Amino acid sequence: MLSDKILRLVPNEAVADARFLVVLLTTQGVRRQIGNLLNGGSGQNNISQIDVRSLRVPAISLATQRRIVAAHAAFEQRTADLNRSVDKLSILRQGLINYELDDSPSVRLGDVLANKPRNGYSPSEVSEWTGLLALGLGCLTPHGFAPRQLKRVPNTELAAKFCLADGDLLMSRANTRELVGLVGRFRGVGQPCIYPDLMMRLRPIEDLCLSEYLELVLGVSATRKAIQAAARGTSESMVKISAGVVEELRIPLPELEAQQKVTAAVGALDARIAKLGAAVAKLQVVQQGVVEDLISREASVLAA
Repeated sequence: MLSDKILRLVPNEAVADARFLVVLLTTQGVRRQIGNLLNGGSGQNNISQIDVRSLRVPAISLATQRRIVAAHAAFEQRTADLNRSVDKLSILRQGLINYELDDSPSVRLGDVLANKPRNGYSPSEVSEWTGLLALGLGCLTPHGFAPRQLKRVPNTELAAKFCLADGDLLMSRANTRELVGLVGRFRGVGQPCIYPDLMMRLRPIEDLCLSEYLELVLGVSATRKAIQAAARGTSESMVKISAGVVEELRIPLPELEAQQKVTAAVGALDARIAKLGAAVAKLQVVQQGVVEDLISREASVLAA
């Protein structure tokens, strides 16, 4: 049984291929019409059957619809093949980590840190350029650090105490239970940058633990589960971990040479995964462009 929040569309088979209808509903023109309906000032958060029937779509012959569907399917198949390769490499990555660290002694994380995990600083955002940026919580992702959420902040003496150095390891100390405790190594963004109060900076003792190794081991499944289990909060949408929780985490710690070996091997796999991910993203852009072009070209011919 369909939910009352889902509309079932049954195309007239004499004029529309159901598979083409699926493709058509993802095109920019149709999505723009739907967006206009949802943002028409009425405050509605749904679309009605009448709204759907009012959508304007190009009249294209069944034969052409099927050619467009075939082109779309070819792109989908290539994307699926690339994603399967990513999945296989991800499984290999996890297996490699487990194999390399299986016999390593377990230590308390606090014992390999040069100092206690330190919370950041969150000044109010400003509109003018000050020469100083602050990271947003979204800069820590399941795949590490990504400079995708930056804001301008006052360049004060206090803020300067929280400036980051290239390679600094950061951990989110508050987020949803799924995302709390994410880690990433900071990479320069071209301007001085500080980290917010909802993150902690972790600096390992260089003679004991490599920063890149610590990033790796804090992201493995067992450590993630321990972090999530220790997080506390009144709502699952915002739970927190303390510096004490982080210091008590147990991590495998092989010799530095072994740390270098595993991080190099995993880094090579990560590079291959990233390359495939970029190929998928590029293919999807090309796919959308080709489909849009085929539809608009056919519509233009019919209009002429």
